[in-house]
Amino acid sequence: MDWNGNLAEAVAPYMKGSPLIDVLEAVANLSAKKAEALRILDVACDESLSSTELERCGCVAVASISTVARASGDRRPELADVVYSDGAFDLVTDQISLLKNVACCLPAGGLLVGEMGAFGNAESLEDGYAQAIRKHSGDYVCQFCFPKEKAYRRALEIAGFEVVAMSAFDKATPLENGRDGLRLWAESRFAKSLALYRPEDRELVLEDYEKACGERSWNESSGCWVADYRRLRFVARKSRAATAPLAYSPLRVLGS
Repeated sequence: MDWNGNLAEAVAPYMKGSPLIDVLEAVANLSAKKAEALRILDVACDESLSSTELERCGCVAVASISTVARASGDRRPELADVVYSDGAFDLVTDQISLLKNVACCLPAGGLLVGEMGAFGNAESLEDGYAQAIRKHSGDYVCQFCFPKEKAYRRALEIAGFEVVAMSAFDKATPLENGRDGLRLWAESRFAKSLALYRPEDRELVLEDYEKACGERSWNESSGCWVADYRRLRFVARKSRAATAPLAYSPLRVLGS
């Protein structure tokens, strides 16, 4: 896969804050395949890229990993020019296997454009839950993968990628639903942990959680809770053949 121009320079203005789709559009503008759309494999957890978004970037979807994994087991999807993922990699603990599998979906020179939680992501909200759960004889350890830049750069290199650009940045995000926002967020994020408690005890855990997060995360002037998200965004080019056979077990969780 060839690119017309300097990839690092092209994506630099979009590596912090702007939507990840802007990075994909910058990459598509450098595609050497002028006569045809860039083929995208979307590694998605919930919502995949819409056809409208892809058309705006001059791209076409090959498939979604979550769809492929559910429908056809370990079948290899069609080779893509770019693998794109916004927020799904956080759910996979074995990142090396994940990245090697992603590399199997790309030709030499193909790109991985991704974003995930960075080290320290939602730290106040995670710590607050750990405090609350300890008051009720429980224990909580974060089950998500939020890596440091240096460590993830190395993981990409091990999987056969050359890092074109990488950036970690803060993304403070107001939660919807006012006072109920934190509780609703917790019921989704910590669902498995909270399910271990009886309804009346679960209510007490959530009350203590709001107290633990109050000073750091409640914004009185805006009337909402604020999640202290931190993101890791990266663009990496496949530089050599993947050294492991394709196996979808680390990816299948994305569609579960």
